[in-house]
Amino acid sequence: MGLVIGVTGGSGAGKTTVVSILSQLGMERLDVDRVGHRFLLSDSPVFGELIAAFGEEYREENGIDRKRLGRLVFSSPAHRRKLEALVHPLLKKEVARVVRAARKTGRDLVLDHPLLFEMEMENLVDEVWAVTVPREQQVARIMNRDRLTREEAEARITAQLPPEEKAARATVVIVNSGSLEELAATVKKLWEERVKNRDPRKP
Repeated sequence: MGLVIGVTGGSGAGKTTVVSILSQLGMERLDVDRVGHRFLLSDSPVFGELIAAFGEEYREENGIDRKRLGRLVFSSPAHRRKLEALVHPLLKKEVARVVRAARKTGRDLVLDHPLLFEMEMENLVDEVWAVTVPREQQVARIMNRDRLTREEAEARITAQLPPEEKAARATVVIVNSGSLEELAATVKKLWEERVKNRDPRKP
């Protein structure tokens, strides 16, 4: 029987790197953010509602201007809730479909899911792995990766559950404060213990 792991953590914590390592070790991966981006395209069933909610200025050639919308929703909880009300039901349905398909065929699946707890989707997975990082490292990574100001980076962190709460609710906590080599070794060890050598008799 396959294992479904949800990897979560704040922006800049390194969860996507953890998922990439697990993918290299043979797990099928699902990038939940990428799935969500499909619902911002012009052929999305909620595209018209998105334009009505946020305005024509957020329209671009193939859908919604994600960068512009991102700046708005991370600076305004009201706008973020409006976006989530339109997109999250579709996103939850699609992720659940992929998980069911993996379970049906016994495949090991890992979800790259930054909002696993916020969207109340932890019951879909067998284990939750939370990736954490010291605050200053997190801010620096977001600023460097997304070319944001400190204020913008802080807003992205504040928009998600505190890392301490995610860690408290997780099955496994990975502190990503060292080198990539150290992270890879930690993830490989966890994979060997919890996935590769998992007792097949366990549900």
